[in-house]
Amino acid sequence: MTRRTRVVLGLGNPLRGDDGVGLAVAAALSRLLERKPIDGVRVVTSERGGLEVLPLLAEAGDAVVVDCLEVEAPTPGRVHWLSLDGMPGSPRVQGEHEVSLAEVLQIGRVLGVEMPASIVVLAIEAQPGPDIDDRLSPALAARVERIAALLHQHLSAGAGGRPAQGSGLEAEG
Repeated sequence: MTRRTRVVLGLGNPLRGDDGVGLAVAAALSRLLERKPIDGVRVVTSERGGLEVLPLLAEAGDAVVVDCLEVEAPTPGRVHWLSLDGMPGSPRVQGEHEVSLAEVLQIGRVLGVEMPASIVVLAIEAQPGPDIDDRLSPALAARVERIAALLHQHLSAGAGGRPAQGSGLEAEG
């Protein structure tokens, strides 16, 4: 992987309903990239987070992390662009049971691994659901392809970081 590589990291648990939205968006984006490739963009996934993501992000120029966001009154499918330190409600990004994503970056750098210069989180509001469910809620499932298409458009424009106002990927529902 070269320094110019842009990594899209989909996070989630496919057995916890809407928690799997990051994986679903990553899969939809991968299908789009097969039809409409973007040079230097690589899609990876993790069901765990923590140190498991260190090699997935190593040597990338920048990264977009896609994960669910648990909020009090969610609008399933509403997206928010957040920084790593502004990502409440995501156990894989914040490290509820493992090291956080920010800590993974710090560990990588201490070990001499080139880590992304910038990381933004595409946080997708999720509906709390049953403890075990291998499907997204219908409301969220209906938004996955649209979110992936908008993310593809953002990446194909060569934009790094958060999208510009009016791009369609800012806090929409």
